[in-house]
Formats: sequence, C-alpha cells, structure tokens
Amino acid sequence: MGGRHATSWSWRRGDDQVYAGRSECEGPCVSPELAMPQYRPRRQCSMINRTILPFLFAGVALSAGCADIEPGEEETGSTPGAALTAREQVLSTELASGSLLVDTISEAVRSRDEAKARAAFDPVLAPAVARFTEGAGQYGLDRDHTFAVRNVNLDEAGERHARLDHFYKGIRVLSSTPILRTDKDGAIREEIVTGLRTRISVDTTPRLREEQARRAVEAQPERTGEPLMQPRVELVIWPISKRFVRATSAPLRGDEKDLNALDVERRVVDTRLVYQVDTLDRGRGEPLSTYRYLVDAQTGEVVHKKALSRPIEGIGRTFNNDGPLNVFQVSIDTRQYSAGGGTRFEPLDTFRNFGVWDEDTCKTCGANADVADNIWGDFQAFMGDATATTANRQTAIADGLFGMQLTWDMFDLVWGRQGYDDAFYEGNAFVHSDTDWNNAKYYYLSGNIAIGDGGPSARSAFTSLDTVAHEFGHGLNDFSADLGDNSEGEGLNEANSDIIGEIAEAYDLGNGQFLGLSSIPTSPGPSYSQSASNRNFRTANNIRYWTTGLEDLEDEHARALPMDHAFYFMSQTSVSDPISPMFSVHTPWGMQGIDIDKSAHIWIRALLNKFDSDTDYAQARTHCMSAASELFGAGSTEHKAVANAFAAINVGAVASNYPGSAVSMSESEPNNSQLAADAVAAGTLPAGAPVVGPLSKRTMVSGIVDSSDPNDYFTISVPAGKTLRVTLAPYNDDDLDIIDDWGTTVDSSALAGTSWDQATGTAPNDGLPHTYFIRVKYYTTSGTQFNFYQLYVDIL
Repeated sequence: MGGRHATSWSWRRGDDQVYAGRSECEGPCVSPELAMPQYRPRRQCSMINRTILPFLFAGVALSAGCADIEPGEEETGSTPGAALTAREQVLSTELASGSLLVDTISEAVRSRDEAKARAAFDPVLAPAVARFTEGAGQYGLDRDHTFAVRNVNLDEAGERHARLDHFYKGIRVLSSTPILRTDKDGAIREEIVTGLRTRISVDTTPRLREEQARRAVEAQPERTGEPLMQPRVELVIWPISKRFVRATSAPLRGDEKDLNALDVERRVVDTRLVYQVDTLDRGRGEPLSTYRYLVDAQTGEVVHKKALSRPIEGIGRTFNNDGPLNVFQVSIDTRQYSAGGGTRFEPLDTFRNFGVWDEDTCKTCGANADVADNIWGDFQAFMGDATATTANRQTAIADGLFGMQLTWDMFDLVWGRQGYDDAFYEGNAFVHSDTDWNNAKYYYLSGNIAIGDGGPSARSAFTSLDTVAHEFGHGLNDFSADLGDNSEGEGLNEANSDIIGEIAEAYDLGNGQFLGLSSIPTSPGPSYSQSASNRNFRTANNIRYWTTGLEDLEDEHARALPMDHAFYFMSQTSVSDPISPMFSVHTPWGMQGIDIDKSAHIWIRALLNKFDSDTDYAQARTHCMSAASELFGAGSTEHKAVANAFAAINVGAVASNYPGSAVSMSESEPNNSQLAADAVAAGTLPAGAPVVGPLSKRTMVSGIVDSSDPNDYFTISVPAGKTLRVTLAPYNDDDLDIIDDWGTTVDSSALAGTSWDQATGTAPNDGLPHTYFIRVKYYTTSGTQFNFYQLYVDIL
C-alpha cells in the first residue's frame, strides 16, 4: 500500500465550467470518475412562468419544457440513440416484485456508498487532519484517538468545512464529530469541538462475532418483511449521555420548570462497545422498512434502535395550493430516447442526475414512458389505482419532478450546491408508493424518496412542493450534518426539512427558478405551514417553547416545532399581543424579523458548516449565532435577531439591546371588591421596544385567588378613545371580567383549563379619562387550592 500516487482530473459543473485539479495521496488515489461526474448533457428548454401564465393550456397538466440531449444526438429533428447507462439498465429491467423502488434498491445503496466516499475525498485536507490529530492532546485525547474526513463543504469564500469521524484504537466513535474550518490551502482557521466526545474508556475486544449481532436483530418486532440486503454490521463505540442541570450538576428529571435550554448540559456517563447493524427489508404498510440497531458486543442485548427513514406524517390535502397540481402549467426536464422506431420521453433528469418514477410499473412501461408529446399529467388529484388513467398517474410524476428540480435549482443558484452531496448525487424519487400510503419518506441507506398517494380523502397530498422539498432536506442533511444522534437532534432534523420546504415555497412563489435568482424572494413569502403534515410555524401546534420534557416527546416531528417557531420569528416577526400564538413570554415586546432570505442563509450555513450529528437546541443556537456573525457581523441586526428568535423559544438569552421588563406589581389584600380594588401602577413602553401591534403602555400584575378569596379587583384609568386590553395567564383555571365605571361588565373571558383569557374595553372618545375595573375570578379545579395568575394590563 506504500508509495505516493499522483492523479489529475477535470470535471464539469452545472454551469459547464471545467474544473481541474491535481493531488498527491498516500496509497491509491480515488479515481477521477469518483471525484466528480465529468459530463453533463445539453438541454433543450423553454421555461414557462407559471405565475404569469396560469392555465395556459386548458386540460393539459404539466408540459416538459426541457429534454436532455445525450451525446451524439441532434438537438432537433433526429432520432436519439444514446445507450443506456448501467443505472438505466437496472431501471429498465422488468419487475420481479412489482415495485420499482424495491427492485432498484441494490443499485441505489451502491450509488449512495460511492457518493459518501466521494464526499470524504479531499487531499488538500490531509495535512490539516494530521495537525488536528497531533494536537488533540489539548482536548484530553491520547494517541489512541485518530480522525478521518467524513464530508467537506466548500463555501463561497473557498474555505473548507470538514466534518471528521473519530476513532479510538481504530474503532469509530458514534456521535463524536469535530469540524475543521480551513482556508483554501488547507490551513486550519477554526476547530469546532462541541461535538467531540473525549471521555472514552472501553474494552475494545468484543465477545460476540458479527454474525451473532446479525442474528440478534432478526427477531426485532419491526422486521416483518423480506430482507432486501444482508444487514450491514460495524463494530463501534457508543458514548451514552445523560442531561444535567449545569449550575448544580443535578441529574435532569425532565419535569423541571423555568429552565432555559442553556441551563442544561449533556455529559457522557458511559461508553459501550456495540455492533451497529443496519437493516433494509420490504415494508408492511409502507414500501421499505429500514432500521439501525445497536447490539452490545459483549452481551448481545439490543440496547438502542431507530428508523433509518425520515417521514412527513399527518393529514393531507387533496389540493396542493403551493405546488403545481391543479394550479399552473409548469416546465419540467425529461430525457428523450428512441424505442420501437419512435421517440419517447422518460421522467429522468440527466442534467441534475435523478429521476421521478411511478413505482407501480417498470421504467419503460405505463406512466414512466410518455410516448411522443412530452406532456405529463392531467391537473387532477390521483384517482386511485382502480380508475387512474396513465395521464392521471403522470401528474404525481410531474409534481415530483417539479418539486425536486426547483429545490435542486434553488440550492444551485443560491448556495452553489449541486445535489445532496454537491456532486450531482443521483437520489431518485418514487411516486404512487404502496397503496393509499399516507406518507412520504427519505431512506438513508439508499438516498431515495418514496411518496405515497395519501388515503382516499387525502389524495396527492404528499406531492406538494413543500413536502417534496422537505424530503430533499433530509437528503441534504444525510450528506452534511447528519442530525439525529440525540432526541432533540431528531427534532432538528425534521425542523431542517420543514424550513427547507418553506424556503423552496418562497423561492417558487417569488419566481426564483424562472428568474434564476441567487437569493430567496421575500415576497409574497411562503405559507409557513407544511401541507402534508399540518405543522404550522406560526402556532407551533402549541409546542412553542423548549422545555426539559421536549426530548421525551414520542414524535420527532413534535420535537421540531419550537425550531420551526423560532425560524418564523427570525424571518418574520413575533408580536406583543399575549393571546396570539406568535407571542412569546420570553420576548414580550415582540421582535422584528430579518426576512426569509437572510434567515435561510444563516440556517443553511449552520447546517452545511457547523451542525454535527449530535447537535441539540442549545448548540443549534450557538452555531446559528456563529453563522450570522460570519455573514453579517457580530452585533449586527441579523446577529441580534438570531439571539432573540432562539430566546423566544426559551433557548438562550435575548440580545443585549432588547428592552427590559414592563412595570410590575403584586396584588395587595384585601382587594375583593370594587371599593377595595388595587390601583394598577402606571405602565410604560421601554425605549426601543420592537412592538409589533398596537401597544402604548403595559403593566404586569401578579396575584392569587382561592376558594376563601375568590375575587381580586383592580382599577385603572383609561384615556379617552383608548382601549384597555387585559390578558390573564393563569397557572390553573381562572376567569376574567372588565367592568366600566357604571358597573357594567363590558367584556368577559372564561376559557377552560389553563388557556389564556383576554378581555377588552374601549373608553368613549369624549376627551375625559374613564375608570375601569378588572376582576380575576377563582374557578374551582380538582385538587387545586391556590390559583396563581399573571395579568398583562395593556393600553392600546
């Protein structure tokens, strides 16, 4: 294996610019073919702006505006004659299983393996990795610890951001990912070690053999289908972490109140030698079933497992308002070829290097083989397997192609990244997966996406643009940060895909692809609501804050919601009205967002360059703050907006210039009648308060009502024409009244449980101040003797 080998290569990127390089490496070099695809075909294109030309051709769903012309083919008026590639030959075979996704799985897994190998190849970084390894003693690591490049991102300044795999005595350490930032020549500029695990102490000699580990997972309840490949087995080291309260080092119970995410830290408390076993089986109720198991290498116990697919589950809509279905005619790219003496088209994009296929047929059959006109679909939601025409089945193909191509182009034009791996990775999508499958998934072992039709009442929900882009986001994560080694990280993985779905929607609605924009249009903006899953960025589906119990939520999609919420605040706004779902108790004056373009650049920079597989919410804040500082400067408006957006979900503190608290007071007993009412202290509005919505003064009032003292009264003078708005934030179930100076109750609120009540009253515009009374009423709740409450008393 000794000796130095030199290799030189050139390749073409999407702009047809030729890149060249030369490297020297120890041992055999990676071939130029693996380093980068060398050829991208020319395209015939006629892009149609679907915003300007709605329903241009009535009755025709989706017109392919581009067809890839293979080498040796004429661009017009000739019979294409390109030979099929090895991958296309696999796709062309008649099906043995009735599932194109299943029958091409071996090729897909091999393709992903090769792409992962290419992503780790960068000879410029070898000296930097060696220097980091030599200097690892500063982090408490001895010479038993070594490192190797996992993947590299090259940013717009030519700097490299390399994630490293960590090895102890030659065995890979899970969830341990230092990141090196180097200049274009490979000199280290920054070492990010938040993801580095340093307390490794474990016997590295296993008692079990690999075959015993394979047998250990055979009886797992998830493995109900036929195996599609031999389980992959790797001996690894598993650092086991637990959470502690940072200030006291007390173990976290998970039900603590009033803790911020930065008050908690995760520490490695044990390390185990385990076999990582990856399985890929035919699914039951879904196309594929793929899992990762950790098997104790000494005892054979299955100690951990997780799915190696990322779904977007939930209810769906038949009508895709933010996708091409039933909305506009659009342009898609396909491949032209000859068969049976005639011209055909297939849903293969040889420029971007992926296809979108009808899973229920072969590659050259049915909906996958348009005969001559290169027009796909019928504008209609899927009619079901029993009644769907070929054109109707092709609508899902066209939806998928449009969504994949737009998202691909967005990353190419805005971030200069071409495909998941920035090297034209061939991740395919398969529509009509399974039967009435109400889901879509990205499969990590194959790099493919499967998209179901939705149930009978939710047809075509999962081919909407934001859903397709969501799954594309999982592919991007797969080839960059690989978020998901901890519970919060699984939520951040889903949030990342949610965010990419909304960014793609904004790019589409602002005609970004048609205009070739290198930024995300800020108008008209996306819906900030995932079409298929019904996850809402504005409301966060009532999971609005980070809490110590967030990681214990069973559904990783629920764990994504606070991050979705923070991204909305960062890009749009939070408000000062306490009853609004866009209000945060941690940023009570609201905040102004910095627009979706800047927010997207901050998030994607953090994803590609800073996040690692073990990143949690607190670390995500740190990395987004760092990304904002690099892009816009430390202390900039954008940098502060990131701090405030994370603070709004209880992750970290607000920016240093965020206004202080409102005037506050506590009740003074007795105040159980109008005659004994406490006067509300005069409120203020701090200078510089970023108030979103009408607000001129605020006072915070706290108190207690109970069964022996069921009423608290307060009095306040309201200027003529002004509105008094009172919001009751109870710890239990209390009710609220506003009473005018004539003794008339002008507004009440008696919502059940701990819902926040709000009541308003507007003073007559007669030039005189008017006295109003506020009453907080105790409501008996089981087992509760004292009801604590807070009032937001606002003058609008």
